[in-house]
Amino acid sequence: ALKLSDKARWLHVEYGVPSTRPADAFNGREDYTAYRNGTVLVEDGGKGVALQTGELVQIGRTWKLVDGPAAGAAPPPGAVAGTDNGGAVVPDEIRALVEELNKHDRTGAGLSSVAEIAKFNAVRADILERINAKLQNEAQKETWIKMLLDSHAAAAEGDKPGNKHLARIKQFADVYAKAGNQTVASYAAFRLLYAENAVAMANVKDTELGAVQERWRTSLEEFVKAYPQSADAPDALSRLAMAHEHSGAKDAEAKARAAFDQLAKNHANTPQGLKAIGALRRYDAEGKPLELVGPVLGGGQPFNAAQPGKVVVVYYWASWTQSLPDDAKKLAALVKEYGPKGLAVVTANLDLDPKVAAEAAKNVGLPGTHLFADGGLDRSPLAATYGVLAPPHVLVAGKDGKVTNRNAHVGTLEEELKKLLADK
Repeated sequence: ALKLSDKARWLHVEYGVPSTRPADAFNGREDYTAYRNGTVLVEDGGKGVALQTGELVQIGRTWKLVDGPAAGAAPPPGAVAGTDNGGAVVPDEIRALVEELNKHDRTGAGLSSVAEIAKFNAVRADILERINAKLQNEAQKETWIKMLLDSHAAAAEGDKPGNKHLARIKQFADVYAKAGNQTVASYAAFRLLYAENAVAMANVKDTELGAVQERWRTSLEEFVKAYPQSADAPDALSRLAMAHEHSGAKDAEAKARAAFDQLAKNHANTPQGLKAIGALRRYDAEGKPLELVGPVLGGGQPFNAAQPGKVVVVYYWASWTQSLPDDAKKLAALVKEYGPKGLAVVTANLDLDPKVAAEAAKNVGLPGTHLFADGGLDRSPLAATYGVLAPPHVLVAGKDGKVTNRNAHVGTLEEELKKLLADK
């Protein structure tokens, strides 16, 4: 219908805000999140051409097209078909800048060094600053401002502490907080604290590490206090809990528990909230039955890790776990020695791709029954069950099926196994 030539090329895609129906409104397992429509801009022979994508529905972490495309631009959110309130998604006053932005974006493929990525995003931020300056409608500006803040944050990470990109993000955070726009203010504030921490860690001296980590925890605490219901609050609380858990302080677990508890109560339906519920379960796991059920890697049949009558070691891992080769050797040796005496190993993989997981397990000779569920570290139900924050993580259950150690280490397992497998 568009009659495009073979020289047509992709320029840009534009969506509004997705709509969501809560799961409990239709007895679903997850919320129904969808984009009603979107516009793809194409350039063909110097002319701009638009087509509509149709509706997209989110399934897991993937967006699925459920309609066919159509010619012409999609009406903006809230527009009524047949009226004159439709039109182009990209306003005319910024169309040339959007094309400049898309042209620049095509130069970003293959960048790998921090300096290259920072330079690329600095240029991107400059274009987005000009787009922001031309837009007068605040409702139109929000999406572009968020893109601008993301670019400044990425550019900041390749610069020194107190750089101009950090200053610009702070300016947005202050201005929009004063104006009462909590959405943009919180978005800017979270990118600021995240970028500041990244810059600080990149330039930290050994003697300063403790102070930098303490400042990170304090910044996260201040953010969740200032913006408890923001879109970034679940992520901030999750990072705060993780920072406390790994701090090594005497009160580390108590503070992590408090953050997880707040996350579980206030954001239970988010992936971070589900992990928080699991982390609280992990903290109280010892002396309670092992609860881990998941699909077997490669086959998909459900498998219960709890095996009464056997001592079970549960090993959480991913293909990128640095200690994986060494851990695999040690676990294989333990299985050879203690398998006949009642030891069973169950591994829970946290990769995104089952093929990558299977290949990694084969390459390192990882023993045991391997479980895999979609979602990776952030969204896999295997990770959520016990709120595992980072692999490797090891749990041990005795012959009675109850957890004996919620935070074991592969290198020190043997002495523990000797006691659990000893004849009584």
